[in-house]
Amino acid sequence: MNGKVVLITGSSSGTGAVTAQEFAKLGAKLVITGRNAQGIRSTADACEKLSPNVICDLEKDEDIRKLVNCTIDYYEKLDLLICFHGIGKMTSYDMPNLIELHDSIMKVNLRAIVYLCHLTIPHLVKRRGSIIIMSSIGAEKPYDQDMVGCMANAAVDLFVRYLAVRLGPEDKASFLNGVNLKVDGGYSLVIVPAITDK
Repeated sequence: MNGKVVLITGSSSGTGAVTAQEFAKLGAKLVITGRNAQGIRSTADACEKLSPNVICDLEKDEDIRKLVNCTIDYYEKLDLLICFHGIGKMTSYDMPNLIELHDSIMKVNLRAIVYLCHLTIPHLVKRRGSIIIMSSIGAEKPYDQDMVGCMANAAVDLFVRYLAVRLGPEDKASFLNGVNLKVDGGYSLVIVPAITDK
């Protein structure tokens, strides 16, 4: 990973922050991003790397565009997109504010991923880069009181499979299969090595 440019959403805390620190140890050039400015600074300090640290609200298209543009302007390339972001809110079919919650969760947990991929794939194709998208086992086994989150994860899994079908035959990926890897904590790591070196 030495010298590879890695954009990690949701890297201001949790799994994203730990992943950023591990990539820093491997010599990657990082873009740390999230909604929490203090968390971004903390992750960047832990990585001990000079990188653009971008405050980004993934509910806002202009923030997503700014994030991708900042990455390309700063490094002039992108090798890996990792989507660890997401919001969790309890939802059920009988909640009075269900539609409001649905729209908010879907915008961040699904639409932002689709838009990030839309904006970054042209750059990733040039470098035969990769995409890793965090999903949840809830895509396959719904949780009570997480109706919308499970729906979003199922849609993310299908989107990843679509990317495998769409990019694989065009020889834009040497290893692309949209596989779900089960990891600790009941989460699925949906990997689209969308465009890796042969």
